[in-house]
Amino acid sequence: MPYAVEMFFDKESDEYIRGLWRTLRESGISSYMYDSENVPHIRYRFLINWILPKWIRD
Repeated sequence: MPYAVEMFFDKESDEYIRGLWRTLRESGISSYMYDSENVPHIRYRFLINWILPKWIRD
């Protein structure tokens, strides 16, 4: 069974990350993140089968 945990940043960290995205855009490296509607976050996805040994799941 798949699970996901998403963690979002506080306002100050969010603005800092968006500033990094803006810098990448202005430097001509990539505008993808700046132009997207993405919100800075960390996502951890996993399957329960990957975490627990079979003898525990059964």
